[in-house]
Amino acid sequence: MSPNESGGGRIIEGKYLLGVDIGGRFLKAGMVRPDGVLLRTASRPTCLRQGYAGVVEQVCESAAALLAGAGLGWEAVAGVGVGVPGTVRLPQGEVVFAPNLGWERVPLAAALAAALPVPVRVDNDAHVAALGEYWLGAGRGFDRLLMITLGTGVGSALLIGGEISRGRSGLGSELGHMTVDPDGPVCGCGNRGCLEAFVGAGALEALARELAGSGRPTRLPAEGDWGIREILALAPEHDPVAEEVVGRLVYYLAVGLANAVVTLDPEVILLGGGVAEAAEVFLEDLRRETARRASGMAYPTPLILPAELGNRAGILGAAYLVRPEAGEEGVEAEG
Repeated sequence: MSPNESGGGRIIEGKYLLGVDIGGRFLKAGMVRPDGVLLRTASRPTCLRQGYAGVVEQVCESAAALLAGAGLGWEAVAGVGVGVPGTVRLPQGEVVFAPNLGWERVPLAAALAAALPVPVRVDNDAHVAALGEYWLGAGRGFDRLLMITLGTGVGSALLIGGEISRGRSGLGSELGHMTVDPDGPVCGCGNRGCLEAFVGAGALEALARELAGSGRPTRLPAEGDWGIREILALAPEHDPVAEEVVGRLVYYLAVGLANAVVTLDPEVILLGGGVAEAAEVFLEDLRRETARRASGMAYPTPLILPAELGNRAGILGAAYLVRPEAGEEGVEAEG
């Protein structure tokens, strides 16, 4: 087992689910029992320079490595589910547009189905994360759930009765690309002033570097490899740059969430992704600002909660996509 793999649980006879989370920086894969027990995981940098064909090969290699590590063959697998950070058209599983991967009109599901001997399902990564939280995390028991993923980009998913609301086009919601400032910066999608252009990790890191470079006092080093986690960690210590970055995050995210409250009327809003891992730094301010902005209407303010599954949400949600493929032969839960 390599240093970036982990093992756990007990391998028993039956059909297993493989979940793959393709990220802009890392590709994570996991072997999951149909009852949600995550048995093994593996992570590696996403090989975007080799194009989508290289990523397809990487998915296949990661899946095969998980099986080899467990001493199993493909006959033990019910299917492979994949989450990808882009707009996905179903049922084809075509990635229509994934700006953070540099993909457009990529037949991802077809390519994986041709390369793997088991059923394959592909969906948007925020949809997948929301399904994971609904199945095993903070979304359990909620009928109308909105999830926002805050990472390199900003994704979203609306679940109603445990099903993804996909809209007329079948593409689902993309709240990260709602306009929150028509005169704002250019987003990766080509539009101006998208929510993602203000609260995506790259945008927040760029703001911090701009502020630090302008002479604003900060404990962030002038040089070095630091990012959003290091920025947010300094906010409770009243670092001027970190506090301004958090203020930007709260302001624009609250605008987006207030818009969602009055258009989608969710019971709960879950915050996931790398930025949300430090939610305790800004969560109370975000709740207050969202409630203030939505208070003029009769809609009740939903709960705003951090997601529970962390970086496992993508793997588990992707596995959930192919859970029906396990059928009655799936692995039974251990007592």
